[in-house]
Amino acid sequence: MADKFKVVENGYSLLTGDAIFQVVNGDEEVVDAGPYTKKQAEAAIKELAPKKAAPKKEAPAKKTTAKKATKK
Repeated sequence: MADKFKVVENGYSLLTGDAIFQVVNGDEEVVDAGPYTKKQAEAAIKELAPKKAAPKKEAPAKKTTAKKATKK
């Protein structure tokens, strides 16, 4: 499966006559059937895009001080 998604026009609304859009992958397989307006379909692509993992912040290592031996 390809990682790239795109918006394709796939007919018209019978009620309004506006174009209906769907989201497909690079192999032309429907990924999200919608029906969407073009703006909604583009927003759906952003949601489907893989999210990059935030770099993990490691806690700084605690510095331990050596205890000095005391004489009695």
